[in-house]
Amino acid sequence: MMEKIIDLLHSGGYSCVIGNGTEIRTFTQRGVADLYDLFRQDPSFMKGAGIADKVIGKAAASLMVLGEIRQVYADVISQPALALLHNANIEVSYVRLVPFIENRDKSGWCPLETACYGIESIQEIFRIIENFLSKIRMKKNLLGILLVCAFLSSSLQAQVRKDTTQAGHNYEIDDVVVTGTRNETDIRHLPMTISVVNRETIGQRSEPSLLPTNASLSQTDYQRYSHHSHSESIGRIPLPSPHHEKSDKPAKNVVLLSAEALFQQLVHHRSPLYIYL
Repeated sequence: MMEKIIDLLHSGGYSCVIGNGTEIRTFTQRGVADLYDLFRQDPSFMKGAGIADKVIGKAAASLMVLGEIRQVYADVISQPALALLHNANIEVSYVRLVPFIENRDKSGWCPLETACYGIESIQEIFRIIENFLSKIRMKKNLLGILLVCAFLSSSLQAQVRKDTTQAGHNYEIDDVVVTGTRNETDIRHLPMTISVVNRETIGQRSEPSLLPTNASLSQTDYQRYSHHSHSESIGRIPLPSPHHEKSDKPAKNVVLLSAEALFQQLVHHRSPLYIYL
Protein backbone atom coordinates (compact mmCIF):
# COMPACT_ATOMS: atom_id res chain seq x y z
CA MET A 1 0.00 0.00 0.00
CA MET A 2 2.75 2.52 0.95
CA GLU A 3 4.57 2.09 -2.37
CA LYS A 4 1.34 2.69 -4.25
CA ILE A 5 0.44 5.90 -2.44
CA ILE A 6 4.03 7.21 -2.68
CA ASP A 7 4.02 6.65 -6.44
CA LEU A 8 0.63 8.38 -6.69
CA LEU A 9 1.95 11.31 -4.63
CA HIS A 10 4.67 12.02 -7.20
CA SER A 11 2.91 11.00 -10.42
CA GLY A 12 -0.28 12.90 -9.64
CA GLY A 13 1.38 16.03 -8.29
CA TYR A 14 -0.63 15.85 -5.06
CA SER A 15 0.38 17.42 -1.75
CA CYS A 16 -0.81 14.43 0.25
CA VAL A 17 -2.13 10.90 -0.36
CA ILE A 18 -3.77 8.70 2.29
CA GLY A 19 -4.64 5.05 1.93
CA ASN A 20 -6.68 2.90 4.31
CA GLY A 21 -7.53 -0.63 3.24
CA THR A 22 -8.66 -0.47 -0.38
CA GLU A 23 -9.58 3.22 -0.30
CA ILE A 24 -7.14 5.93 -1.38
CA ARG A 25 -7.81 9.67 -1.09
CA THR A 26 -5.75 12.44 -2.65
CA PHE A 27 -5.37 16.06 -1.50
CA THR A 28 -4.02 19.23 -3.09
CA GLN A 29 -4.07 22.05 -0.51
CA ARG A 30 -0.80 23.35 0.86
CA GLY A 31 0.02 23.20 4.55
CA VAL A 32 -2.08 21.33 7.09
CA ALA A 33 -5.56 22.37 5.86
CA ASP A 34 -6.40 18.98 4.30
CA LEU A 35 -5.26 17.00 7.35
CA TYR A 36 -7.17 19.32 9.69
CA ASP A 37 -10.41 19.09 7.68
CA LEU A 38 -10.11 15.30 7.42
CA PHE A 39 -9.55 14.94 11.16
CA ARG A 40 -12.61 17.13 11.91
CA GLN A 41 -14.90 15.51 9.33
CA ASP A 42 -13.83 11.85 9.05
CA PRO A 43 -11.29 10.87 11.73
CA SER A 44 -12.13 7.18 11.34
CA PHE A 45 -10.53 7.11 7.89
CA MET A 46 -7.22 8.28 9.40
CA LYS A 47 -7.11 5.56 12.06
CA GLY A 48 -4.61 2.87 11.01
CA ALA A 49 -4.01 4.51 7.58
CA GLY A 50 -0.78 5.09 5.71
CA ILE A 51 0.10 8.61 4.50
CA ALA A 52 2.52 9.99 1.93
CA ASP A 53 3.19 13.74 2.23
CA LYS A 54 5.62 16.05 0.49
CA VAL A 55 6.38 18.21 3.54
CA ILE A 56 5.73 17.36 7.18
CA GLY A 57 6.31 19.84 9.99
CA LYS A 58 5.46 19.61 13.68
CA ALA A 59 1.85 20.80 13.18
CA ALA A 60 1.15 18.16 10.50
CA ALA A 61 2.81 15.48 12.62
CA SER A 62 0.54 16.42 15.55
CA LEU A 63 -2.58 15.91 13.40
CA MET A 64 -1.24 12.50 12.30
CA VAL A 65 -0.75 11.51 15.92
CA LEU A 66 -4.28 12.67 16.83
CA GLY A 67 -5.71 10.76 13.85
CA GLU A 68 -3.76 7.63 14.82
CA ILE A 69 -1.98 7.28 11.47
CA ARG A 70 -0.04 3.99 11.34
CA GLN A 71 2.71 4.71 8.78
CA VAL A 72 4.20 7.93 7.34
CA TYR A 73 6.33 8.83 4.33
CA ALA A 74 7.69 12.35 3.66
CA ASP A 75 9.86 13.91 0.98
CA VAL A 76 10.88 16.52 3.57
CA ILE A 77 10.36 16.33 7.35
CA SER A 78 11.54 18.56 10.18
CA GLN A 79 13.41 17.27 13.22
CA PRO A 80 10.64 18.32 15.67
CA ALA A 81 8.05 16.50 13.53
CA LEU A 82 10.16 13.34 13.35
CA ALA A 83 10.65 13.31 17.10
CA LEU A 84 6.92 13.73 17.69
CA LEU A 85 6.03 10.82 15.39
CA HIS A 86 8.67 8.55 16.92
CA ASN A 87 7.34 9.31 20.42
CA ALA A 88 3.89 8.16 19.21
CA ASN A 89 5.40 4.89 17.85
CA ILE A 90 4.48 5.76 14.24
CA GLU A 91 6.65 4.22 11.52
CA VAL A 92 8.35 6.97 9.47
CA SER A 93 10.37 7.02 6.23
CA TYR A 94 11.66 10.14 4.49
CA VAL A 95 14.03 11.48 1.87
CA ARG A 96 15.34 14.64 3.56
CA LEU A 97 15.50 15.69 7.22
CA VAL A 98 15.68 19.44 7.96
CA PRO A 99 15.97 21.46 11.20
CA PHE A 100 12.70 23.30 10.49
CA ILE A 101 10.16 23.84 7.72
CA GLU A 102 10.66 27.06 5.76
CA ASN A 103 7.95 29.51 4.82
CA ARG A 104 6.75 29.79 1.23
CA ASP A 105 9.20 32.50 0.15
CA LYS A 106 12.12 30.69 1.82
CA SER A 107 12.89 33.70 4.00
CA GLY A 108 12.45 32.06 7.41
CA TRP A 109 10.48 29.58 9.47
CA CYS A 110 7.00 28.42 8.59
CA PRO A 111 4.52 30.34 10.81
CA LEU A 112 3.01 27.15 12.23
CA GLU A 113 6.44 25.60 12.79
CA THR A 114 7.36 28.69 14.79
CA ALA A 115 4.07 28.69 16.74
CA CYS A 116 4.40 25.00 17.66
CA TYR A 117 8.09 25.08 18.48
CA GLY A 118 8.79 24.07 22.08
CA ILE A 119 5.20 22.91 22.75
CA GLU A 120 4.86 19.25 23.78
CA SER A 121 1.10 19.00 24.30
CA ILE A 122 -0.68 17.61 21.22
CA GLN A 123 -3.97 19.19 22.29
CA GLU A 124 -2.38 22.62 22.66
CA ILE A 125 -0.78 22.31 19.23
CA PHE A 126 -4.22 21.41 17.80
CA ARG A 127 -5.72 24.62 19.26
CA ILE A 128 -2.89 26.62 17.65
CA ILE A 129 -3.62 25.00 14.28
CA GLU A 130 -7.35 25.66 14.66
CA ASN A 131 -6.85 29.37 15.40
CA PHE A 132 -4.30 29.73 12.63
CA LEU A 133 -6.57 28.24 9.94
CA SER A 134 -9.61 30.15 11.24
CA LYS A 135 -7.83 33.49 10.75
CA ILE A 136 -6.58 32.56 7.27
CA ARG A 137 -10.02 31.41 6.12
CA MET A 138 -11.68 34.51 7.56
CA LYS A 139 -9.33 36.69 5.52
CA LYS A 140 -10.05 34.65 2.39
CA ASN A 141 -13.81 34.97 2.94
CA LEU A 142 -13.51 38.72 3.43
CA LEU A 143 -11.42 39.03 0.29
CA GLY A 144 -14.02 37.02 -1.62
CA ILE A 145 -16.80 39.31 -0.43
CA LEU A 146 -14.82 42.39 -1.47
CA LEU A 147 -14.19 40.92 -4.91
CA VAL A 148 -17.89 40.14 -5.36
CA CYS A 149 -18.82 43.68 -4.29
CA ALA A 150 -16.28 45.15 -6.70
CA PHE A 151 -17.62 42.98 -9.53
CA LEU A 152 -21.23 43.96 -8.82
CA SER A 153 -20.25 47.63 -8.62
CA SER A 154 -18.43 47.53 -11.96
CA SER A 155 -21.36 45.67 -13.54
CA LEU A 156 -23.79 48.28 -12.24
CA GLN A 157 -21.64 51.12 -13.57
CA ALA A 158 -21.43 49.42 -16.95
CA GLN A 159 -25.21 49.01 -16.99
CA VAL A 160 -25.69 52.70 -16.11
CA ARG A 161 -23.36 53.71 -18.95
CA LYS A 162 -25.24 51.40 -21.29
CA ASP A 163 -28.59 52.88 -20.26
CA THR A 164 -27.23 56.41 -20.73
CA THR A 165 -26.35 55.67 -24.33
CA GLN A 166 -29.97 54.66 -24.95
CA ALA A 167 -31.34 57.99 -23.71
CA GLY A 168 -31.82 59.26 -27.26
CA HIS A 169 -34.40 56.58 -28.11
CA ASN A 170 -38.14 56.90 -27.62
CA TYR A 171 -40.01 54.37 -25.52
CA GLU A 172 -43.78 54.02 -25.55
CA ILE A 173 -45.49 54.13 -22.16
CA ASP A 174 -49.06 53.12 -22.94
CA ASP A 175 -50.17 55.93 -25.31
CA VAL A 176 -47.44 58.44 -24.30
CA VAL A 177 -44.08 58.83 -26.02
CA VAL A 178 -41.50 60.88 -24.13
CA THR A 179 -39.01 62.53 -26.48
CA GLY A 180 -37.47 65.25 -24.33
CA THR A 181 -38.11 68.31 -22.22
CA ARG A 182 -38.00 72.06 -22.69
CA ASN A 183 -37.54 75.00 -20.37
CA GLU A 184 -40.51 76.93 -19.03
CA THR A 185 -41.07 80.14 -20.99
CA ASP A 186 -39.03 82.95 -19.54
CA ILE A 187 -38.75 86.56 -20.66
CA ARG A 188 -35.00 86.12 -20.91
CA HIS A 189 -35.59 83.68 -23.77
CA LEU A 190 -37.65 86.14 -25.84
CA PRO A 191 -36.02 88.05 -28.76
CA MET A 192 -37.36 91.46 -27.75
CA THR A 193 -38.72 93.46 -24.84
CA ILE A 194 -42.44 93.15 -23.96
CA SER A 195 -44.25 95.62 -21.77
CA VAL A 196 -47.85 95.16 -20.61
CA VAL A 197 -49.74 98.46 -20.37
CA ASN A 198 -53.30 99.43 -19.52
CA ARG A 199 -55.67 102.00 -21.09
CA GLU A 200 -54.54 104.77 -18.72
CA THR A 201 -50.91 104.37 -19.70
CA ILE A 202 -51.81 104.41 -23.41
CA GLY A 203 -53.87 107.57 -22.94
CA GLN A 204 -51.06 109.34 -21.12
CA ARG A 205 -48.56 108.55 -23.89
CA SER A 206 -50.84 110.14 -26.58
CA GLU A 207 -49.06 108.17 -29.31
CA PRO A 208 -50.80 107.14 -32.54
CA SER A 209 -49.52 103.56 -32.36
CA LEU A 210 -47.81 101.13 -30.02
CA LEU A 211 -46.43 99.02 -32.90
CA PRO A 212 -43.61 100.16 -35.22
CA THR A 213 -44.64 102.97 -37.54
CA ASN A 214 -44.69 102.83 -41.31
CA ALA A 215 -40.94 103.42 -41.29
CA SER A 216 -40.36 99.88 -40.04
CA LEU A 217 -43.62 98.12 -41.06
CA SER A 218 -43.93 97.35 -44.77
CA GLN A 219 -47.16 97.06 -46.77
CA THR A 220 -46.62 93.26 -46.96
CA ASP A 221 -46.33 92.99 -43.16
CA TYR A 222 -49.43 95.14 -42.75
CA GLN A 223 -51.47 92.91 -45.03
CA ARG A 224 -50.15 89.76 -43.31
CA TYR A 225 -51.14 91.04 -39.84
CA SER A 226 -54.53 92.22 -41.14
CA HIS A 227 -55.13 88.71 -42.46
CA HIS A 228 -55.20 87.46 -38.85
CA SER A 229 -57.80 89.96 -37.72
CA HIS A 230 -60.44 87.21 -37.35
CA SER A 231 -58.08 84.67 -35.79
CA GLU A 232 -58.05 83.56 -32.18
CA SER A 233 -57.62 86.58 -29.99
CA ILE A 234 -54.72 86.75 -27.57
CA GLY A 235 -54.75 90.53 -26.96
CA ARG A 236 -55.73 93.84 -28.50
CA ILE A 237 -52.86 95.59 -30.22
CA PRO A 238 -53.27 98.90 -32.10
CA LEU A 239 -52.03 98.30 -35.65
CA PRO A 240 -51.08 101.39 -37.69
CA SER A 241 -51.64 101.82 -41.38
CA PRO A 242 -48.46 102.21 -43.41
CA HIS A 243 -49.79 105.57 -44.54
CA HIS A 244 -50.93 106.68 -41.08
CA GLU A 245 -49.63 110.04 -40.06
CA LYS A 246 -48.76 111.21 -36.59
CA SER A 247 -51.74 112.36 -34.57
CA ASP A 248 -52.35 113.59 -31.04
CA LYS A 249 -55.25 111.17 -30.58
CA PRO A 250 -54.90 107.47 -29.71
CA ALA A 251 -55.11 105.19 -32.69
CA LYS A 252 -58.52 103.61 -33.42
CA ASN A 253 -57.30 100.97 -35.84
CA VAL A 254 -57.26 97.79 -33.70
CA VAL A 255 -56.97 94.18 -34.89
CA LEU A 256 -56.92 90.84 -33.07
CA LEU A 257 -53.61 89.02 -33.49
CA SER A 258 -53.27 85.26 -33.37
CA ALA A 259 -50.33 83.55 -31.63
CA GLU A 260 -48.57 83.11 -35.00
CA ALA A 261 -48.92 86.77 -35.90
CA LEU A 262 -47.63 87.83 -32.50
CA PHE A 263 -44.69 85.48 -32.85
CA GLN A 264 -43.83 86.92 -36.28
CA GLN A 265 -43.93 90.37 -34.75
CA LEU A 266 -41.51 89.26 -32.03
CA VAL A 267 -39.13 87.73 -34.56
CA HIS A 268 -39.06 90.46 -37.21
CA HIS A 269 -39.14 93.60 -35.03
CA ARG A 270 -36.62 94.27 -32.34
CA SER A 271 -38.25 97.44 -31.03
CA PRO A 272 -40.21 97.25 -27.75
CA LEU A 273 -43.68 95.76 -28.03
CA TYR A 274 -46.52 97.01 -25.88
CA ILE A 275 -49.50 94.73 -25.35
CA TYR A 276 -52.76 96.24 -24.19
CA LEU A 277 -54.76 93.76 -22.04
